[in-house]
Amino acid sequence: MENIKLLTWYYASTRFTRYLYPVFVFIIVCSSFLFVPQLALSFNTREEHALKLLHSLRSSKGFLDIEEELIHMGPEILEILISDLDEELNKKEINREFVITVIRVLGQIHDPLSVHALLRATHIVDWIVSEEAVYALEDIIEHNIANLDMIIPVLGANDSYLQSIAKDAILKIGLSNDVTESLIEELQVSGDTTVRVFIVGLMSSIKGDKVINYLFSLLNDNDEEVRKEAVKVLHKKNVINTKVDSDTLLKIFDIIKDDLTFIELWEEVIKDLDVPDLIDVGFLINALRVAVKAESDSLKVKVTVVINRIGATALSDLNIALENEREGSPFYLELLDIINNIWDAANTTGGIIESGN
Repeated sequence: MENIKLLTWYYASTRFTRYLYPVFVFIIVCSSFLFVPQLALSFNTREEHALKLLHSLRSSKGFLDIEEELIHMGPEILEILISDLDEELNKKEINREFVITVIRVLGQIHDPLSVHALLRATHIVDWIVSEEAVYALEDIIEHNIANLDMIIPVLGANDSYLQSIAKDAILKIGLSNDVTESLIEELQVSGDTTVRVFIVGLMSSIKGDKVINYLFSLLNDNDEEVRKEAVKVLHKKNVINTKVDSDTLLKIFDIIKDDLTFIELWEEVIKDLDVPDLIDVGFLINALRVAVKAESDSLKVKVTVVINRIGATALSDLNIALENEREGSPFYLELLDIINNIWDAANTTGGIIESGN
């Protein structure tokens, strides 16, 4: 009886297995279609997957799902994104959709390491690409507001909006002693004129004699734009009249002699020349030239008054300047008028003109 039961169970289980076997095979086959891609991805690195996505992106129209997946992968693929962006930017004809998508991804990852690559993208002629790079950089700055080393290079961007964002970010950090030291250090090593000029401009917001002394040292800088910016900041701090010896004053005006935007500074200093005997006549002649060129009657009057106070001792330099000027030019006529006034004053008082012709 027991044997009959065992045979019956064996027969029933065998038939059951025979009918279920195709079902099991079907389930396994379907599962392979669903899970094998994920399984393959687990064997490949995320970097390889990123490269495949970027390859797909180059050959497509920039699908949003690819962009979102790249953002999700985040900093792990940052080097790949930057490398591919640099490679594309070096081409004569760039894949706009590809570049824009990578720029957007970098902007959303918010990693400071991508700043230099994005700054390159702002120089692209294609304004849509450059604008996307500006937006991406703005996002990165907002998420790394305390990262001074990252922000400083943005001061050299060719976009005024970006420059203002970087400047505001530095001001938000606060111009503490450490920040000031970092800015000065960058100013000393940077070869970017735009960055250096911006840093000098920021010093208008920093108080203290140390900064003022450093600004005066920049009057000897090799970069003309840096020298001019240093003069502007010194003027803004109102220290040129109170802390400047005659040699430094002449150096300042040699820096700005051809820049009419400094006309106000010329006027302020000229009116405060209380000891005209100590002033170089060539400096005053140059000031007169600036006044004539800028058509500034107020400066012209101030210079003329000082030269007349110097009197006959100025005639030698005035005559040399007159000889070197084109006859009949506005500057020539101004010089001639001053010379005649000095002669008239000397003859009226009976003075002896030692330097006259």
